[in-house]
Amino acid sequence: AFSQSPPVHDTRESVNYETARLSKVATAVRIKEPITLDGHLEEPAWSLAIPATDFVQRTPRAGALSAERTEVRFLYDDTNLYVGFTFFDSDAAHMIVNQMQKDFDSQVTDSASVTLDSLHDRRSGFIFTTNPIGAKRDIQITGTGGTNIDWDGVWDVKVSRNDHGWVSEYRIPFKTLRFSKAPVQEWGLNMTRRVFRLNE
Repeated sequence: AFSQSPPVHDTRESVNYETARLSKVATAVRIKEPITLDGHLEEPAWSLAIPATDFVQRTPRAGALSAERTEVRFLYDDTNLYVGFTFFDSDAAHMIVNQMQKDFDSQVTDSASVTLDSLHDRRSGFIFTTNPIGAKRDIQITGTGGTNIDWDGVWDVKVSRNDHGWVSEYRIPFKTLRFSKAPVQEWGLNMTRRVFRLNE
C-alpha cells in the first residue's frame, strides 16, 4: 500500500498533512498479464485498481477541491510499478504545453508527477514528471532532503490526449528505486497535477 495525501478538506481550513498520511491510502494491485505502455489504460488489469481521487489544491486556494478531476491507479508485477493517471479537463482544447525536451520546466506547462518515498523514511525519494506530450523529467530526493536534478533513472511514460483531457501511463522498474526487503511494502506517495491556465 502507498500513503496518499492530502485529504479533502473544508476550503476554510488548511490541509492537515499528518491526518492525510493516515486517512488517504492507495493500493497497488499485483498483476500477471502484460501491460502495453501506450498511454491508454485499456488492459483489464487497470479496472482492478481502485483509483485515488478527490485531490485538493495547493494553489491558488489551498485545501479547495481541484477544479478538474484526476484519477490515479497503481499496478505492479515482478519487475515494474505501473502508474496510470487520467486527467479530465473541461477545456481540453486549451491545455498549455510548450516544452518537449528532457528535464523540461514543469512550472510553465500542464504537467503531472508522482513522487515515491520507497523507503518510507520521509527524507528520500524519486519524482517522475511528464506533460501532455510525453516529455520526461526526473529528480532524486536525497536522504538529507535535498534534490539531485541531474539524476537519470530508468523509467518510461507514454501519454495520449482526447476531447476529455489526457492520460499518462508510467512504467517504473523496481531496480530504479530503493526499498526495504520487508514482506509488506508501505511507501510514501504524492501525486501532483498542474493546470497551467488556472494557475492550479
